[in-house]
Amino acid sequence: MREEAVRSLRTLEQTTATLAADLRPVRTDVAVMRESTSRLPEGIAKLDTVGAATTSIDGRAESLDRDTTQLVDQIAAMQQTIEGLKGSVEELPGTAGTGALARVRDAIGGQPS
Repeated sequence: MREEAVRSLRTLEQTTATLAADLRPVRTDVAVMRESTSRLPEGIAKLDTVGAATTSIDGRAESLDRDTTQLVDQIAAMQQTIEGLKGSVEELPGTAGTGALARVRDAIGGQPS
């Protein structure tokens, strides 16, 4: 019976040694995972910051789009006004030469009459 107990104990020791050897890579993987996951809260906080910045940039871009559209409309209105003035100045008497009206005509790109 003693021999049987010794054999069982040796078998148990071999099995334990085999299991320990098989578990070494798993322990290494768990250590790597633990190290990697320990940085997750920091990474999530950074992602939240980037998300907030992106939202802010999106809002600014929308505002810039509205402002740009308004500027384009204002420039178009000014161009129409200038075209109207150009025609009015060209029709004024005395716009030829070097007088004040001629200088206005030249400044807005009109043609001498």
